[in-house]
Amino acid sequence: VVDFPQEASSAALLTIRAGVAVSDAIREETGIETGIKWVNDIFLDGRKVCGILTESVLQEGKRRAILGIGINVTTESFPPELRSTAGALGMLGAERMDSLPAAVLTHILRRISDGDDRAVLEEYKKRSVVLDRIVSYERDGIAYEGRAADIDADGALIVELGAGKFDLLQSGEISLKTWK
Repeated sequence: VVDFPQEASSAALLTIRAGVAVSDAIREETGIETGIKWVNDIFLDGRKVCGILTESVLQEGKRRAILGIGINVTTESFPPELRSTAGALGMLGAERMDSLPAAVLTHILRRISDGDDRAVLEEYKKRSVVLDRIVSYERDGIAYEGRAADIDADGALIVELGAGKFDLLQSGEISLKTWK
């Protein structure tokens, strides 16, 4: 459970801060660069190695959140339905990971207390594996496909649908059509 600044106006921004922090910690501890799939997944070589869930509430005048972070560190095998998409840091080349949990916590606390949404959004965008890529998603039972054009100041994904139309995703699940 963490308190976070009131100026962090959405749970998406807290999730974005956590994503950058986890990516920082993995790089610091293993030397491996990771990418971030909007809004809450860390990817390495086209495989998901970490997921982040955020639940926030306003309690006693303070914004509080529970962050759940699951990092696949040494998993050697996955169920058949996940083998093509899931990965673990160890199976993808990371070696030194015993201090990773402490590094993740340190980086998260630093990113949350920083308070500079613009700077963390720029870092997030640099690590994004979805920007300028074709994504698909569903809303109200209707399938959509478009280009992930940008991430706005509140952490929402801006999707260009074509013909001058855009959609704003505040939350939800997206899929990439192809991996680089």
